[in-house]
Amino acid sequence: MRPASSPYIDESSAQTERIVQSLLQEAEEGGVGPEEREEIVGVWHDAIRLLEPVRVLVPYARRIRVPSSQVRIRRDVTRLLDVVRVISWLHQHSRTRDQHGRIIATEEDFRTALALVQEPLMKSWQALSPAEEKVMGAIRSLPEKKRQTGFKRSDLAVEGAQPRTVQEALSSLASTGYLERDGRRGSQGYSYTLVRDPAGLTLGISLEPPDDAAGEDEGTRGSRGIARESDRAIESPSLQEDPEIARSRGGDSNESQQEAREPDEQDTVRQRPIDLAKETIHERGEDYYFYGKEQKAKPAGIKLAELGWVRKSDVTADEVVVPTGATVGDVDRDPVARYTASFEIGSVQVMTATEIFQGGGRVLSKGEHIPPDWPSDSREVHERLSRLAPILRTTERQHPYFEGYPYPCEEPPEVREGYIYVEYWESEAGDKEGLWVFAVNEPGEPVDREEVEDYVWVRVKPLEKVAEHFLDLPGAFD
Repeated sequence: MRPASSPYIDESSAQTERIVQSLLQEAEEGGVGPEEREEIVGVWHDAIRLLEPVRVLVPYARRIRVPSSQVRIRRDVTRLLDVVRVISWLHQHSRTRDQHGRIIATEEDFRTALALVQEPLMKSWQALSPAEEKVMGAIRSLPEKKRQTGFKRSDLAVEGAQPRTVQEALSSLASTGYLERDGRRGSQGYSYTLVRDPAGLTLGISLEPPDDAAGEDEGTRGSRGIARESDRAIESPSLQEDPEIARSRGGDSNESQQEAREPDEQDTVRQRPIDLAKETIHERGEDYYFYGKEQKAKPAGIKLAELGWVRKSDVTADEVVVPTGATVGDVDRDPVARYTASFEIGSVQVMTATEIFQGGGRVLSKGEHIPPDWPSDSREVHERLSRLAPILRTTERQHPYFEGYPYPCEEPPEVREGYIYVEYWESEAGDKEGLWVFAVNEPGEPVDREEVEDYVWVRVKPLEKVAEHFLDLPGAFD
């Protein structure tokens, strides 16, 4: 489960005072000794051992009302439900269970969870860094007329912030739609106007009374639909989207969808990120190319083609031809193929051969000794996958399966038959390592090619130094 806490460090003076006082107290009193620490840890371990792995139902889930104005709510609603489940799980000895032994979450669990996630969710929805919050506070202190008609950076009094930090915050606020910049940089810099104030946002999550809930008797069926909808987003931390980044998937005809998935190479000419960017941002000694609203709205397949990233047809041809000498038995014998069987049904993994080489062996050995037949380097990993890709695409195997999202201490997971759709992407420039894509689906479930392209684009952005939101820049979470 992803944490519900804020991604930013508390930079308030009150937090600094608490840290300083804690350090001074530890220096004066000696802190916690080894024996006392061991005793505390022992009590904690004993408490955890009293908790058994068990599923949690949220019977009132369909009575929870959430706003739909932001794309990221698709992920955040699952996080909220996960917090509800964890609270119920921790209190399992005081919670009722159904006939199958599953814990029944109480409405008080929901209220406790909402209180815990309210502040971090608000910060996430506002999408403001600490520096941007300070600058926004200074903007609010300006006279209303100045906020609406235009102000300069020099008009802002931001305590403890350097002019460069203020300028970077203003640029980010303009790119995310909170401010509007006039585009004419005078001797005193750009003029800005306040378009929307994040302070006006409200969480808007509530629990309706039982009388207003339709079909409450069916509530114990759980919330698989909500949780499964967000599985893929959870697996890729960098998929957090600003509402303005969400791209349109317009067009109903098969022809328009095919054009979005497979850009015509004659129509899409390879370009440099700097030529497509709205502005260039210098961060930590490197240039990053910040895409504007129009460029961000393009389908991922188009953006990949523009930067010269293409599917390698000889690895992922739709008409699968098993290479000479390769059999289905290779799937059971080859350690790289065994590693891919650890991918969960419903997941999409995008990895380089180097990443697979470095991490796959440890997954198979569960942290112990790497299997002796594991490839000797990333080149061998790539060669094996090139040979095995057609077999993986046509062979059903057992894969982990979670109904919804994994619960605390749930081991082992359920396994089901599934198959892996394999793709390989490479840069025409040849200066970057290619990307292997593994989309795990249940038999008969079609592959969403647009979704695959979305995941590839998430990995390509940092390789090409492209940013579509300030969160894509290095140090955003420092």
